[in-house]
Amino acid sequence: MSRGLLRNSLSNFVGGLIPALATLVTVPVVIGHLGAVQYGIFVLLTSVVGYFSMLDINVSAGSTKYLSEYHARGEHQRASEVVSCGALIYLAIGLVGCICLFFGAAWVLRRFFDLPGEFRATTVTALEIGGVAFLFGQLQAYLISVPQALLRYDISARYESLFGVLVSVVTMGVAIAGGGLVAIMLARTALSLLNCVLLLAAVRSLMPLLSWRLPPRGMVSAILSFSGFAYLSRIAAVTYQNADKLIIGALADMRSVALFSVPFMLANRVFGMVYRLGHALFPLTSALASQGRQDELRATYLVATRYMVYLNACLCVLLCLFAREVLHYWAGHEFGVSSARILTLVALAVFIDSLTNLPSLVNDGLGRPRNTGLFAVARAALAVVAVYALVLAYGVEGAAVGQLATSFLMASGFLLYVHERTVPVSLWATVREAYGPAFTVLAVFMPLALGRVGGPPAGPVTSAALILGTGLVLLAVGWLWVLNEHGRRLVLARLRAVYGQAVVE
Repeated sequence: MSRGLLRNSLSNFVGGLIPALATLVTVPVVIGHLGAVQYGIFVLLTSVVGYFSMLDINVSAGSTKYLSEYHARGEHQRASEVVSCGALIYLAIGLVGCICLFFGAAWVLRRFFDLPGEFRATTVTALEIGGVAFLFGQLQAYLISVPQALLRYDISARYESLFGVLVSVVTMGVAIAGGGLVAIMLARTALSLLNCVLLLAAVRSLMPLLSWRLPPRGMVSAILSFSGFAYLSRIAAVTYQNADKLIIGALADMRSVALFSVPFMLANRVFGMVYRLGHALFPLTSALASQGRQDELRATYLVATRYMVYLNACLCVLLCLFAREVLHYWAGHEFGVSSARILTLVALAVFIDSLTNLPSLVNDGLGRPRNTGLFAVARAALAVVAVYALVLAYGVEGAAVGQLATSFLMASGFLLYVHERTVPVSLWATVREAYGPAFTVLAVFMPLALGRVGGPPAGPVTSAALILGTGLVLLAVGWLWVLNEHGRRLVLARLRAVYGQAVVE
């Protein structure tokens, strides 16, 4: 793995790690002050706003691909046209979503959800404010992709870290101060506006030759053509993040929404941090392919896959093995009792999905978003059907079972397909050179994890000791078996730079 890719991967990782930690720290406090029912309504609001992201046709994907290519070749005018095209499209998307949410809030909530009477008026107002937040959120999502396309993940990570922490801390502060859903949505909207202003200044600094101009028709067509298939992946991602919670909200109650959304959010936040380590592979693939460096791409893919799949396997083991303890001491006794099995099932589902992350990034970087888009939409549609049917039959745990079954079926098909057609490494070579350590760890630990799901949580000291001990064992296995010699040298060099020669040696 090149130093440039490693640097960008670590920057992107830190950009997600810090906000994730802030979320994990603040969510229990927010739940404690809002209560399970009102927190469930808050999750429902964010899911409704999130579903309007379906309007986002994923132009950031096409923009990233072409901006990284033009920047690598020094074509500054073309790069400016790409940025202008993306900004105009996202401004239009944001305005459409804002208008629909603001004027349709009351109808959506009245038509689809049975809200407690004392929260109906404030929930409508909060969703109207969420419509304004949607506008700024779309601009923010595009502007953050510009530094990433230029392989300056250090800059995008800086803003994601800062505002990710601010959103969590401000939400917690408003809840502690006694503010309700309306005050929380107002504060989050103001932060999104400030983020847009600062990101725009950062983009101008990164691209001093940037000039805002109407892009030529051919460029718009090329970006939209690429993004049209990438949009399918966007639809799937939005559906994955929001559909099951909306289904539970419609078929069950707000408490059930909270009991599912907390472990779901935890698992996706944790695994999402590792995904960020590999995201730099997307623009790097475009740059390497445009320069004909296929051998370097193959080697980078195998090394990155070996490391990331093992990291995800370790996270899966820890979340499944200590699901009851994590939820009990983090979110409270109610979640430890009622959501531990959900966390185990969701963690397994997210791990299986994570096997498709790097193949998807390489596939898209090589200009084949049709493959990832079609599979992603098929997975989302199958998951909606499965979750709906299983929630009706088995309640909230049925949603987790539906996600796990869908993940296994669709991830298997996707890996077989893309490794035969676009990813420049065979699936057998990937299994042989990259998957072995991760699958071995899962085979050893998962029977223990499944055996502990129904048991009572261990005491706090015992829990901390068990989690630390298991983590150290997994770390030792990773150091001795997963990291190659070059990887160990990079880690030692980094440790020496941070802590000094004497500490490392």
